[in-house]
Amino acid sequence: MAAAPQPKSSRYGNTQISKGRPQVSPVPETPIIIQDKENPIPDKYEGDINFNKVVYSLKEFRDKIDLGFNELTSNTPNVNTQQFFDLYNELFFDIPKEGENSHTTIVQTSLDYLDNYVSPLQSIIDARDLEIESLNQQLLTIQGELSTLQIAAQEEEAADAAEDAAEAAAQSQYEGKYGTNYTTNPLISLGALKTNLRGISANEVNDLNISGNNLNKVEDELNQAYNDVIGGATRSYNAWKDAIEDVTGNNNQRAGCFIVLNDTRTNIASGIGEIAGEGPQI
Repeated sequence: MAAAPQPKSSRYGNTQISKGRPQVSPVPETPIIIQDKENPIPDKYEGDINFNKVVYSLKEFRDKIDLGFNELTSNTPNVNTQQFFDLYNELFFDIPKEGENSHTTIVQTSLDYLDNYVSPLQSIIDARDLEIESLNQQLLTIQGELSTLQIAAQEEEAADAAEDAAEAAAQSQYEGKYGTNYTTNPLISLGALKTNLRGISANEVNDLNISGNNLNKVEDELNQAYNDVIGGATRSYNAWKDAIEDVTGNNNQRAGCFIVLNDTRTNIASGIGEIAGEGPQI
């Protein structure tokens, strides 16, 4: 007789799961005759005896007779689903988290058995991943903008430093020629006074009744003040003022000298004049 087919099995994760139940040998298709237990046939008999027997068709035989090996296996499981979960809840904290026959085994086996399982948290995870990606892009953009701003700030700082250096150099040159107190008592050269003498306004000339010839006399008075007073070619405003008062006798000529002196000081204090470039100018 051919061997009975073995039940199929599948592996889910590290767990071997058997499917189906053991098979039995096919039952003969011929009718089965079973003796009536209530009226057994005697081994020896005499006289008129009526024999009764029950004959079952194949379908009736299979319906009435259990062909399984009840003494070896049971058709019904020892633990049903509800009992399993009751035991599972009772043993929950006794089951190890990892290793063989653990919570990890149960989870992995169930996930392997379920096709295309999607965790309820997957949508939240996907949303977080998109948010992280968006934030990374924003971070890269901000870092690029910050780098651009830093470069621009460095360039502006370098330009400001160069401008400050140029202004400091011009200031040093300015103060070297006119001193540090150029608003009230600057250093003034004779050449600056003669230059400003040619630029005396028409109104000032008319107010003082200074003619062109008298302008020449004003220049002479300036030369005399320069020659008669001990000092260098460049003198302070106060020194020029004292020298003009000492050497000039004519009121109009003295007034003309003071006009030229004051205009020169005003020009110096205003930073208008000979030095070009950054910083105060004269």
